[in-house]
Order: sequence, then C-alpha cells, then structure tokens
Amino acid sequence: MLIKNHLLSFIAFPFLFVLLSSSVQGQPLIPDSLQLYESHQGYNTDWLLDGSEYRAGLFRTNKQNELVLSNGLISRTFLLSPNGATIGLDNLITDASVLRGVKPESVVMIDSVRYAIGGLLGQPNYAYLNPSWIDSLQIDSTSFRLQNIHWSTPQPRMGWKRSRHHDTSSAWPPKGTYLRMDYTHPAINDVQVSIHYELYDGIPAYSKWLTVHNNGSLPINVDTFTSEIIAAVEAASWVETRGVPMPTPNLHVETDYSFGGMRPENASRLSVHWVEDPDFSTQVNYLRTTPALLEVRPTVGPDQTVQPGSTFETFRAFVLLYDSHDKERKGLSQRRLYRTISPWVTENPIMMHVRFADWENVKRAIDQAADVGFEMVILTFGSGFDIEDDSPEYREEMQRFADYAKSKGVELGGYSLLSSRRIEPDEDNTRNPETGEPGGQIHNFSPALASPWGQAYFDNLYNFYSTSGFTLLEHDGSYPGDLDAAFRPPLQKGVHDSRWVQWRVISDFYKWCLEQGIYLNVPDWYFLVGSTKVGMGYREVNWSLPRAQQVIHTRQNIHDGTWSKTPSMGWMFVPLTEYHGGGAAATIEPLDEHLDHYEKMISSNMAMGVQSAYRGPRLYDTERTRRMVKKWVDWYKSYRDILESDMIHGRRADGKDIDWMLHVNPSLEDKGMLVVFNPLPEPVERILSVPLYYTGLEHRAAMHHEGANPVIYSLNRDHTIDLPIYVPANSMTWHLITQPSSSDIHNSDGWQHLRQTDFAQVNGYEDTWQWRDSVLYSTGEPIGVMRTTKTYRNFEMEIQWRHLKSGGNSGVFAWVPMKALESLEPGELPDYGIEIQMLDHGYKDLYRERTGQEGDWFSTNGDIFPVGNSKLTPFPPTSPNGVRSFPSKELSKGFGEWNHYYVRAINGEVRLWVNGEEVSGGTGAVPAEGYLCLEAEGSPIEFKGIRVRELP
Repeated sequence: MLIKNHLLSFIAFPFLFVLLSSSVQGQPLIPDSLQLYESHQGYNTDWLLDGSEYRAGLFRTNKQNELVLSNGLISRTFLLSPNGATIGLDNLITDASVLRGVKPESVVMIDSVRYAIGGLLGQPNYAYLNPSWIDSLQIDSTSFRLQNIHWSTPQPRMGWKRSRHHDTSSAWPPKGTYLRMDYTHPAINDVQVSIHYELYDGIPAYSKWLTVHNNGSLPINVDTFTSEIIAAVEAASWVETRGVPMPTPNLHVETDYSFGGMRPENASRLSVHWVEDPDFSTQVNYLRTTPALLEVRPTVGPDQTVQPGSTFETFRAFVLLYDSHDKERKGLSQRRLYRTISPWVTENPIMMHVRFADWENVKRAIDQAADVGFEMVILTFGSGFDIEDDSPEYREEMQRFADYAKSKGVELGGYSLLSSRRIEPDEDNTRNPETGEPGGQIHNFSPALASPWGQAYFDNLYNFYSTSGFTLLEHDGSYPGDLDAAFRPPLQKGVHDSRWVQWRVISDFYKWCLEQGIYLNVPDWYFLVGSTKVGMGYREVNWSLPRAQQVIHTRQNIHDGTWSKTPSMGWMFVPLTEYHGGGAAATIEPLDEHLDHYEKMISSNMAMGVQSAYRGPRLYDTERTRRMVKKWVDWYKSYRDILESDMIHGRRADGKDIDWMLHVNPSLEDKGMLVVFNPLPEPVERILSVPLYYTGLEHRAAMHHEGANPVIYSLNRDHTIDLPIYVPANSMTWHLITQPSSSDIHNSDGWQHLRQTDFAQVNGYEDTWQWRDSVLYSTGEPIGVMRTTKTYRNFEMEIQWRHLKSGGNSGVFAWVPMKALESLEPGELPDYGIEIQMLDHGYKDLYRERTGQEGDWFSTNGDIFPVGNSKLTPFPPTSPNGVRSFPSKELSKGFGEWNHYYVRAINGEVRLWVNGEEVSGGTGAVPAEGYLCLEAEGSPIEFKGIRVRELP
C-alpha cells in the first residue's frame, strides 16, 4: 500500500549530508576561515520594513571553544568544550538576554535510558548566567559528547510546486544558515545524535530538531525526546499566583507537530511546554512554580524503533523572539514567520464551493467561474461528491470534470471527511486508552489512520490525486491528535507510538500534496507540513443569522483572525443558499434580488484580502449580478499583491460606526491600501488618523482615493496622516497608498499608474508578458509588442526598466496607430511609431561578433527615432545617417540594474530624460497620436513604475 511505503520510508531513510565539517582529537576545531563575531546591539533599520541587511551566519569569537550563530537580530552562542552547550541566547534588537542558565541541548530516551545531549553542570544560581562562571562548569559524565560540527545553507524540508499566484518575495527554502552538531556516547557508541539548527535571514527566528542514527547491528528504540530546552528569563516575578496563571517569556514557539486547533497555541499544545525549572531555586515565587523553562517534546511517545543503518528524525520547533509587547507588532512578526518558513500559505485562489456534484451543475459553476475570473471550484461538502468511490466509472467521470475545468483555466477540487465520524468495522476507529473502546475522544469517534481502513483511505487519496486532475482537497476533520490503544502492525505498536504514527501518516500526505501542487483547505493548523488555509475564525451557525448581521460578523472575524494569520491563511463563508438554517432572511438566493447584500459580502472579503467559500449552485443569475461579481474580481486582481499583504488593525466592526483596516507592504510599489466600511444608513465624513509606519513611507504619502489622481500628505511625527474621508451610507471606500514621485510632490494631478488591466496583448505568446507583483516581465520572445488599452496624444511618461542579460534590446513605441497593430504576426514589429530605445551596452559587442562591423549607427544610452512609415526630425547629435537622435550624455546603467526614463511628448515633439537628465529627442512627429507599446525583442527584460499623465 502507498501509505505503508510513505511511512516506512520516513522511519528508515539514509543519513546523508554534503556539508563542511571539522574535528580534532574528539573536539570540534573552529576554522580560521570563519569570520570573527562582532556583536552589534539594536538595528540600523527596522527588520519588519527591510530585513535585507540581517543575514545569518556562523562566526568564531576570540575564544577557541566558542561559536556564534547570528543574523544581527538574535544570536545563539555555543561552548564547544568540555561539551556542547548554549551559553547565550540574545535578542540584539532589544539588547536583552533570553537565557538565564545552561541546560542540556536536548534529551533523548533510548531503550528506556535517559540521556542528556550536551550541556554542562555546576551553575551556582539559575536566576542569571554570569560569564565568569562558564569556565568552571563541568561536563555531565552521563551525557552525549560533542564530536563534530557541520554547516551549510538551509535545505527544503519538503517540496513546493509553485503552480498558482503567491508572494514571490518569499524564498523557498528560506535563506539563512544551517548548523549541525554531532554527539556520541561512549557507552552506546553505535548511536549518533545530531542537533540541527537553522537561523533565517531577516527575521529573529530559528528552527531546531534532532536526528538519531543507528550505526549498530541491532535495532534501538527512541522512547521519547526533548529537542529544545531553554532556561529563559522569567516574564514576571510573582511572589504568589493565587490561582492566576503567570505569563510566559516573550517568545513565540510552535512546531510542525501541530493538529487539533485553528491557532498555533492550541495546535502545538502537545509539543510546546512552559514548565517549572527545578534548578531555579532563587526565584521569588515561594512555591517555585514560575513557568520559565521551555521544553519542546511530545507528551506521549514517539516510541519509534530505529533499524540498523537507519535514522529517526524528530519534529521541528520554530522559535521567534519578539522585540516588543505591542500586539500589532507581535502579530506582524508572527505572520512574517509563516511567510518565511511556510511561504505556500500566501497562495490564495478565488474559489467557489458548488453545492451539487452532477455534471450540469458543475459545468455551470466552472463556466461562471471562468467568466468572472474565479480560479477554483470545489465540489463541496453535501454536494454528493464522494472521493471514496474508487469505481472506474466514477473516476472517469471526475477526470472528465477536471479536464473540462482545466480547459476553462479553472482548478477543480473536492471535499473529504476524515475525522468526526464513526466507521465500520468498529475496530478501525481509534481506541480510547482510558476505556479500551472507540469513542470519547476529541471528536468522540475518529478513524484510526494506521488501521486497514485508514491505510486504504489514504491509498485512495494518493491514487485519486495522482490520476484525476483535481488540484484541491478540502480535508475536513483532519487528524485531531487522538491516541489509539490498539496494536496495528506493521505501522503501530500501541498507544505510545499511535499519535506519532498517525501524525506521520497525514503530514506525509500533506507534504506530498504540496509537492504535487495540490491546494489544501484544512480546518486545523497543518500549515508547517503543507496546508494553506484554515477557518479565519468564524462560527458556522452565525451564517444562519439575518443577512445584515452576517456582514458585521464577516469583518469582525477577519479583524480578529488576522492577528495571527495572513489574509491568505483563513477562509470566510458566504452562504448563497441556506446553511444551518435561517431561511430566506439568511440566504442570498435569488442572487439578483439581494444584490446589495451579495456585494457587501464580496467587497468585505476581497477588500481585506480574504477568500471566501461562496457556497451555492451558481455565482450569478442575471447579467446585473454577473457584472457586480466580475467588477470585484477584476478590482481584486488589480490590487492583489497589496490586498494579500499584512494588515494593520483599525476600528473593529460593530455596526455603530465606520470600521477600517490597512494593508501594508513596504517592499511593493503599492505601499498600502486603506479600506473603510460604513454600515450606517447615513454617510460619514470625518478626519481619520491613518498609521503609515509599516508602509515604510518616511516623509510623504500619495493617497489615491479609489484609484484617482494622488493627493500628497506629509506624515506626522508619529507616522500618521490626517486623512479626510467620506463614506456613503451602507458602503465602502478605499485609498491606494504609494511613494510620491518628485513630480507628484510638485503636481499630483493627472498621473495614472499603468497596471495589467491598462495593457492589451498584440502579437506575443501567452507567457511573453507576465505580471509578477508590480513588475512586468517579458521573455522577449517572440519579437513583438504589447499596447496600452487607450491612445495618447500629448503626455508625460515615467518607466523603469532593466535588462536581465547582456546585450538586451527593447524599447517604448509612442504614437502607434491601430492599423500598424491589428494584423501584426508574432515575430513582427509595427511599421509606425516613435521608438524610445532601451538597449544594453553589451549589444555593441554582440553586433560586432555577428556582423564583423562596429555599430556606429546606434548608441546604448537612449536613442529616439521614427519607425517604418512614421516621421521625426531628430535633435542633435544624430546618428551618421541623420535618422536617430543620439543621447548627449551616456547615463544608462548596464544589465541587471534599473534605469529610469522620463518621456515628454507634446504636439509631435518628444524628449527623453535618462536617469534624471535630458539626453535626446525630436520634433515634427507624424503621426502624433496613438497607442504606447512596450517591445519584446529577443531578450528578457523587466519594467516597473509605469505611469502616464495626459497633457492638454
């Protein structure tokens, strides 16, 4: 069975590393090639705005037995002899020590014997760690001893097939530094325990896990382990608690051993533990119950047998050191963590949940989705879709559904219920350890994943998604963490390994899905092993409330859910037909009759960047409804990157006043978007204080009200602006926020940023022109152009461009008439227009190699010339044949660097500024009105910051 192969391959995989290592006489040797560590406290820039300078590395100190793992935000200092031990964990942003005491690096119980891995003994006081004590600390004679160190860069812990829109600024695997420290024990020298660390660039976070390798000839058993132990500085010094829980240190800790919850706190409850430290005898709490010792460990098991030559790998812990107690900043930090360690969570397809799974209903749903721009259709719960039907006839029908969806550019997926049900035969359900019988667990009853039923179920899923063409699974009631007291060979021995085995079964499947490009809706916290979305925080029965109340709940749930989740990590719900009761007052069908409410629901979700389950038989029932849905989908896609960025929480919806949220992303051209909702029956007009710090803007902000010409605002000392707003009754409004250009500051009227919707294809292939965030990329092939959707006569234009390889060729064509474009074939350029050339300096060498001649008839610094039948009198200096205006200065930058062009075209006269200075031009252009075209001419190129202002 497939599930056996997946799980057994995890239990026994080869132990291979291609890394640097060094050791001498049983103790690690620190090479001189490592850079000397220079501690710098604090930071030059806020890492949440720009973390590019904070790169992780491994460093030596002026002591021969110390290493430091640091990225300028946090550092972890290791002592290498007399044994490996962490002697420092510092938050460099706040200049605070996190560590108050030396503990074992980890603990492993093998064959019923507990072993410390590394660590030192003899610290006289665990309230703080005095550096003068370190040299006197002693090795634990029973512990594993450090033998080798290895370091490299992080490797992907799973594959990710990037098959749909996502945040392209997130790297996979994460960038940073990887460190491995190998330990052995003289009493069991056939066993090697390795501790693995990853420190990431640009974020105060690291990961840690263990591997246990059996080099011997007999099996060993890993009974349990503790992979991370931190004696942390206490969050508060309470003499007594009187039953009130004490706060824990200001760290965020979670693991990929997470299930049974929609938040990391409850999903990692079985692996992350803040406990009392028995060594901390000087704490002010008389009962010594201060929760200041972090232990990352399973509560039961894993009880795994490791065969000779095989390796056991633990789950991974991820630790984020907060730099503030501010709720907003902590939320931003946590969400940055997910974008770093699980960037697939930024996938956020627009999806419909079709209510019926017959061909006519599914076909209609696919057709309507394709028509209005939805990207995914789910055969939802209660639709009649049965993924467990493995009959050839049913599978053939589902493949026909998927093929049709693909032909329309729509992804198709389906729903499957795993937990929250009782299956037959009864022995295939998890057996409660307390009663010895099924039932009485998290969902009362739940199938056992190591049972014959569970193995067959997952084999069925693997087979279905390998053959059907479906690319989405909504996996409801995923494994919640139940223990299972049954013996289920060959996968499960009993209760002590049951949680581990079942977690491996489902997490291995989710990782496989991620590798295949299968999108996962899972109502539990499986993000770190491949899932992409959980509920944003709604209570399902709320969607049986009257429609007006549902709107308020929608925005409340998004406000509350996005403290710990990015907008793309949570789904919302729009019941187009009745759901959990409520009758006609709760539903939208017929859609056209409740168009106002339908639009409120769509706009509330899309304006906050959250995708919803639009559940019903159709997306529209009239042309008027269709236009409304398509309008919002088109709007969403135009601003998708900023809408799916992080949120700053404004006023929470309560139906008494306006409510608002602010999207921010300092790395985008669109730095922010403010969305304001008015649930009142009368318009609201006021001055709103808008916090712009996390947009990265420093002095001024350009505010585009609903995409209009920008109005420039100066930021107050607290990085806010005082923005006049007017929101009509029962409506919403929005402001796009950008960095003002110099011309914006002098005159903000009239400029229009050109986006994907402002251009039309002419004669390229489907992938010749691609929008990546706010950057337009061209492969350069075939030779041809892409035009604006409107024509221009007198205008100003700004555009930034860079060639991606030496010798690149491209340009902008001004004033191209339609007759030059309408019959243009791939590989052809229009025979009209004024070209403002973008030519890389390396083109001179290519021309010489190709022709054997010097290219004296062109330059690489901004020529202007007429194309084909157009006419222009060029400004001097000119090319030898008098056709081209040669630039008066050589200001263009080489390939890989961004160039800025400013073009002014008035009454047939064209002038070009290159990187801030005027260089070339001409007059008397004929024709002097037409489209603006961007050129593909055989070489990859990128454009950004494209904007035009029409002139009288």
